[in-house]
Amino acid sequence: MLPEKCIPHTLICVLLFSFAHLVEPSPVVKPDLYQEGIAQRDSGNWQKALKIWLAAKDSTEESSKIDPRIGIAFIELVTRKQATDYYRQASDMYFWGFRQEDLKKHQKVVEEEIRRIAPLLTEKETKNWLKLLDKDDTKLNEKIKGFWIKKDPIPTSEINERLIEHWERIAHVKNKYAKKEANIYGTDDRGLVFVKYGA
Repeated sequence: MLPEKCIPHTLICVLLFSFAHLVEPSPVVKPDLYQEGIAQRDSGNWQKALKIWLAAKDSTEESSKIDPRIGIAFIELVTRKQATDYYRQASDMYFWGFRQEDLKKHQKVVEEEIRRIAPLLTEKETKNWLKLLDKDDTKLNEKIKGFWIKKDPIPTSEINERLIEHWERIAHVKNKYAKKEANIYGTDDRGLVFVKYGA
């Protein structure tokens, strides 16, 4: 038999254990792998950034968790660094980013990408793509992928050469032309012309 002083403490312990199953554990917060990659890139560890983003792609099966920021950041960094060994993966990462189901989640990023492609589109196509984005219509993903697949000069290769060339041009103009907010590339008008037509 327990002494009378211990009974209240024992009852409290029994009650706590009885209701412990009702308390939900804290959710595990997954790291933002896009931001982790950006931090590595900004600290000069660009290859580590690429590895983080590749791991993000490999660990994400659900299209609702796909992050287009990662695919875009990957291809931008690879082409800026002229890391040709990563060009095949850059094409894959870019297209992976446009398998997402929730366009609204990354609406600003997707809109910026439409604006980067817009000089290569007709005005009607650009408006159509922006409408699809506003409607959260995932047909936009297919429009973006289809656009680059049609432009690919060597469809049998693992690299989408036209997509890579587009991003190489963007890297070139950001490095060569005056910095201005006049267009999506952050350059003066010469940058816009170069991205559209090349040298």
